[in-house]
Amino acid sequence: MPEMSVRYIIVDDEPQARRLLTAYLQHFPHWTHQGEFGSALEALERLRKGDIDVMFLDIHMPHLKGTDFLRSFDHPPLVILTTAYEQYALESYTLPVLDYLLKPISMERFIVAVNKAEARLRDHSGIKSIPSEFLFIKADNQILKVRRDEILYIEAMQNYVRLITRQRAHIVNSTMKLMETQFTPPDYIRIHKSYIVALSAITRIEGNRIYCGDIELPIGAHYRPLVMQYIKTV
Repeated sequence: MPEMSVRYIIVDDEPQARRLLTAYLQHFPHWTHQGEFGSALEALERLRKGDIDVMFLDIHMPHLKGTDFLRSFDHPPLVILTTAYEQYALESYTLPVLDYLLKPISMERFIVAVNKAEARLRDHSGIKSIPSEFLFIKADNQILKVRRDEILYIEAMQNYVRLITRQRAHIVNSTMKLMETQFTPPDYIRIHKSYIVALSAITRIEGNRIYCGDIELPIGAHYRPLVMQYIKTV
C-alpha cells in the first residue's frame, strides 16, 4: 500500500509550542507542513481551501478560543487539540475532536495521536478493511516505522514496554495503557496485565498458556474468559 500524504497546519499563539510540534513532525516525512498560525482567525483563510487533513489546535488563545473556532465549522479537518489546561478536556468530548494532547506534550503521546490520525484518514478514504501496514514508535532513542505484521507481542516492564518483532525486541518508553489504544482487536488481544499478543502470532493454546512458536506467554485469570470468547469467534 502506498504511504499516504498528510497535510497539516498548527494553530497556537505560543511560538515555542509551534516549534515543538514542527520538530516532532519532522520525524514523519509524509506529513507535509501547510502553515502555522498564531491565532484561529489567521488560520481561517488557509482552512477555507478545504485541503487540510489535520489541524493541531490550541484551545487557550487570544480573541477566539480554539473550541469556539472549531464550533464555527460544519466540516472541519481532523482536529487534535493541544492545551496546558486539563480542565478543557471535558469540553473537548462534546466536539468533533480526534485527540486531546496536554502540554507539555511528550513524543510518546504525540506518536499515539499521529497513528490515530492516519488510521482515521484511511477510514475516510474508504480503505476500512485494510489496516495500516506500519505504525510509528519511539524506541531505542529514535522514531521507528515498524511493520504491523512483524509484531509478535508487547510486554510491560517496570517503566517501559518491550515490543517484540520477528527480528528483534524494541524498548519503548510508553505504558500498556497507551499501547492498548494502538494495538486493538481484531489484530491484537490483551491476554494478561503484562501482555498484548498479535492474533496472527498465536500458534496454539494449552491451558492457561498461549504459544507464539516456542515462546510461552501466560493468560491472566481476568483476561481468560475474554480471550477464549474471542478465539471462538474468529
